[in-house]
Amino acid sequence: MKKISISILILLLLVLTVIITACGESSKKTEARYEVDSIQVVNFPTSLNIGDPLPQYITLQVIYKDKSGPKDGNGDYIEQQTLSLTESMIKGFSTDVAGICEVEIHFANLMIPASFVVNDTITMVALDAKSWKYEYYLNEPFQENGLVLISYKSGSITSTTYNPQEAPGGFTTANAGDYSIKIKLFDFDVTYFYTVVDQEQPTENPPDDPQQPSEDNPTSPPE
Repeated sequence: MKKISISILILLLLVLTVIITACGESSKKTEARYEVDSIQVVNFPTSLNIGDPLPQYITLQVIYKDKSGPKDGNGDYIEQQTLSLTESMIKGFSTDVAGICEVEIHFANLMIPASFVVNDTITMVALDAKSWKYEYYLNEPFQENGLVLISYKSGSITSTTYNPQEAPGGFTTANAGDYSIKIKLFDFDVTYFYTVVDQEQPTENPPDDPQQPSEDNPTSPPE
């Protein structure tokens, strides 16, 4: 009885091996049946953000050799075909780290190299409180060091600063009062608040002329 069970098990294993081999040969014949002349990638992105998946809008245009491609419903050979680019067709795709990502796109026995830039994701833009100039005198010109914007990135712990070289649109010190200006940076809106006091900017006293009488120099200059 035990010998019969072992014989049945061996027989089942042999049958399973034949089935797997047949499936493999069938797959190879299917690949060999379609001869591809060329492939072209359409709508491949130039840049993506950190964490972005493979875009679904990328397509692969396949051109088959004469009478070697698949057939349509009428039994006619398809000369060219547009396929969606899947993850199994692309090697090296990753958006985990900022920088340039080089990939290879494979179909049949053909390969196309491609690359794109992975942008560091900016999560927040804010005013730098340390440099924020929130008070101006009447008619005082814009101070570029008083408006510094900081952008925080998710891919790194560093931040970049943006210091406008000229007054943002809407900036004025012609009249006293409270003002607010919206500034756009990296698609983020930041509101800059400042106050114009009802007083002209004081002028600095020039240094004492040693040739002129003063409290520190009471004598008149010699003639």
